[in-house]
Amino acid sequence: MWKVRYKKSVKKDLQKASPEIRQLLRRAIEEKLMQDPAKFGTPLRRSLRGFLKLRVGDWRIIYAVERKQLIVYVIKIGHRREVYRK
Repeated sequence: MWKVRYKKSVKKDLQKASPEIRQLLRRAIEEKLMQDPAKFGTPLRRSLRGFLKLRVGDWRIIYAVERKQLIVYVIKIGHRREVYRK
C-alpha cells in the first residue's frame, strides 16, 4: 500500500471544488493512487516531465512517485483548464 503526501497548497486547491467533486477526488486517491499510482497515471511532458496526472472528470491530480519508499506526492489538484498553468 502506497502512502500519500500532500503539498501544503493542495488544501487551498480543494477548497475551490464542490463537496461532490472533493468526494470523487478523495475516492480516486484512495482507490487508484494508494493502490498502484504508475498504472493509473499518465506521464506529463515538457516542463512537467517527471510528474504524472490522474484524470477525475474535468479535474486533474498532478503527482510524483517515489518508488523506493512507496510514497505518492500530490503536487496540485485543479480543473483541467487551469491546473497546468502554474
